[in-house]
Amino acid sequence: MPRYSDADAPIKKADMIPLMLEACPELKPQWEEFLLEWADDADLPLYLFIYVIADHVVGKVDRGESNGLDAVFDVVERWHLEGEHYVREAATVGFLEGIVSWEDKHREQQKILETYFRPETARYWTKMHNFWNTGAIITDD
Repeated sequence: MPRYSDADAPIKKADMIPLMLEACPELKPQWEEFLLEWADDADLPLYLFIYVIADHVVGKVDRGESNGLDAVFDVVERWHLEGEHYVREAATVGFLEGIVSWEDKHREQQKILETYFRPETARYWTKMHNFWNTGAIITDD
């Protein structure tokens, strides 16, 4: 699937979390708490909630739960492929980085998690590792 330009991107910043909540309704209580906590901010710090999503996914894998993970990773893949720049960046620097910070503690669970990656997500996972290991800049090429 080709990457969309920002002008053509069907997934805008304002749409990314509702799309995830549709795929993973169990996150709705955390989202509601987040909205209450940041009610005074005109520009929500969505990266903070994206870390919550990453923690949720990691927790599920850590507990041996797989229900809903396919739907979550379908959305992450769409963020990478169909999102405007902010959405694509958040999918990598927010979601995948949240997982990278967890991986050293749970190597076996990481292998399980990687089985859910879609092609573009796997490509950006590799880019994240290259960034962490060599400092290689993450680009949209």
